[in-house]
Amino acid sequence: MPRKQDFGWQRKEINMFGRKKNKNMIEINGRTINVSGNNIRIANNHVYVDGKIVDNLDGPSITIVIEGTVENLETEYDVNIQGNCGNVTCDILTVNGNVNGDIDANCINVSGDIYGNVDVVSMNIDGDIHGNVDAETTSKN
Repeated sequence: MPRKQDFGWQRKEINMFGRKKNKNMIEINGRTINVSGNNIRIANNHVYVDGKIVDNLDGPSITIVIEGTVENLETEYDVNIQGNCGNVTCDILTVNGNVNGDIDANCINVSGDIYGNVDVVSMNIDGDIHGNVDAETTSKN
C-alpha cells in the first residue's frame, strides 16, 4: 500500500520500491482527471500515465491544463502546465514554473527557468536558459 506524503501544494505517493509518483490534475476540455504518475502521453484520443490508458478523449478540439509536476509529457496538442516539468514534446506549451528537461515544440511561453535544450519555432521566456536553443524567434522578458 503506498504511503502518502505532503510536499507543500503537491502530493506524492511512494510505492513499495521507493519510487515517487507525482499526483497531478489534468483538465481536458473542462473535464478533470486526477492521476498519479510521472510520464504523461496524450495521443490517439487516449490519455496514458506511465504507459497505461487512464482516459479517452472526446471531440476534435483539445485543451489541456496540468496542475502539478510532470517528468515527461508527450502530446500533439497545446498544453498549459501549472507547475514544473521535465521533458516536453507538444505543439504550443505554456509553463508557469521551471522546465527541468528538454522542450520540442512549435511555440513556448515559460515563466521560469529552462534547464534543458530547446527546439522551437518561437519562444518567450521570463527566466534564464541553461541549455542550447534552436529557435527562429526568441523573446526574453
